Amino acid sequence: MRIVSLIDELDLVEPLAQLHHDEWSAVSPFKTVEQHITKLRARIGPDPVPATFVLVMEGAVAGSVSLLRRDDIDDVRPDLTPWLASLIVAPGRRSHGLGRALVQYCVDRARLLGYPALYLYTDSQAGYYSRLGWLALEERQSRGAQVTVMFSRG
Repeated sequence: MRIVSLIDELDLVEPLAQLHHDEWSAVSPFKTVEQHITKLRARIGPDPVPATFVLVMEGAVAGSVSLLRRDDIDDVRPDLTPWLASLIVAPGRRSHGLGRALVQYCVDRARLLGYPALYLYTDSQAGYYSRLGWLALEERQSRGAQVTVMFSRG
């Protein structure tokens, strides 16, 4: 298992976009693999943020997480920065602590960059993040759903 920055392994963009599409196309504004590719390419660049980190196992994409300056889908709380976004673990790899590893990797990266806190929002996984030590900041509406904005002090 290794976690790599997508900017260093651009050949992973397409398989990662396929994973994002398979998981989220029904609820995401990105409806095609090509739109997910465009989203992922916008989440990498020469600066440390934004960045997407990819979990690679046995030569295949097994998950990812992004570190963003702000939420790039619904602009939730633009006054807060940075954001953990789009945590995903491939269906066949879940329940083995890989999501936890990706979250911790993102938290560690934010801390190394000097950020005192990291934010996220979720409509269904607040309990999961709470178990990882994240704290609820507020409840709000986003894209027609009730979401919990959370933070971690790393």
